[in-house]
Amino acid sequence: MTISNKSALELSKQTPAKVNKINLALPLTLISSLLIVGCTTDSRSVLTSKAPLSTAQPQSQLQSSSPVAYTYGVRPFYLINDMDEGPLKEELQACKGQLPSKTDFSIAHRGAPLQLPEHTYDSYVASAQMGAGILECDVAFTNDGELVCRHAQNDLHTTTNLLTTPLAKQCTVPPTLDAKGKLTNADSIECRTSDISAAQFKALTGKMDAANKKATSISEYMNATAPWRTDLYSQNGKVLTLKEHIALARKLGMKHTPELKAPAVTMPFNAIV
Repeated sequence: MTISNKSALELSKQTPAKVNKINLALPLTLISSLLIVGCTTDSRSVLTSKAPLSTAQPQSQLQSSSPVAYTYGVRPFYLINDMDEGPLKEELQACKGQLPSKTDFSIAHRGAPLQLPEHTYDSYVASAQMGAGILECDVAFTNDGELVCRHAQNDLHTTTNLLTTPLAKQCTVPPTLDAKGKLTNADSIECRTSDISAAQFKALTGKMDAANKKATSISEYMNATAPWRTDLYSQNGKVLTLKEHIALARKLGMKHTPELKAPAVTMPFNAIV
């Protein structure tokens, strides 16, 4: 990730030039799971359509194959400027004059999960716009053997809207309501990808990973996004299978990498080894 304080208009009037490279590692809270690693221009980078996606794309899709003007938004320097004075802050502020560029050393882990729901289409696209060269999918499986992108096999209750759907009844530990409709087991709810089919998974909507374990209602349980995150960009939440993830990485001109997650069930499971 590299950062520039010049506008796109200013840059378009100049001949792209290489600038000094740096190697910096920022805390994850500063960079939405991306590494700051280089500062060269990347005017040749384009978002291509090498492989079509198998499903409809949300409104936020990238449609142009023209060169990408990579950007990281206001968050990184907002956080840096809010740091206590010291050598680290000064070193990070030195990045202000550098140009953003795409690099394979920048891996989009869960996409861009500090601002968009993790492992969703929009989150992945945002990571491409930030200059990530590799798209990562944490791989879990459904009860019919389909591979899907989730950080854990048993996080659907905190990362999707599953609890607001009839599928909540299929959870390993479903929500329990008393006679007055009060949620009584907020601290033990558990919903796994292996509790549902791939088609049912695709019907879900991703949300920011959060849960109120002391909640007394489903709404209170789900509306618990930490203040250092945001729900501003959560309206789409399109979840992806591994196949769709690979197709999207190709479409965005990125490499992809899967990360196999430890199963939350005894293996083999439904003939899955």
